[in-house]
Amino acid sequence: MTLTDLSPNMIEISRVLNPDCLHMQSEMEIIDAVRDFDLVFIHDVISYFMDKNDLLTVMKNAKKHLNSDGLRYLEWSYDLDTKDQVTEVE
Repeated sequence: MTLTDLSPNMIEISRVLNPDCLHMQSEMEIIDAVRDFDLVFIHDVISYFMDKNDLLTVMKNAKKHLNSDGLRYLEWSYDLDTKDQVTEVE
């Protein structure tokens, strides 16, 4: 498993929590893992992309890293009602 993040601090935290995983620090639009994967999982960080072209660049880069029969899994969460402590996930 390869874990990625833009933040060096988050990479360091993840290294402590996931010592057996490879870690890479990069922007999602330009990351190059120099290999292909069976699965590319993009979590709620995707909600930070407000520009359609930037989002398309991220999706194309994810596809570039997939094996020919690989899967891209996209999930995001949001809070419709900040008073109820429930997070919606799609």
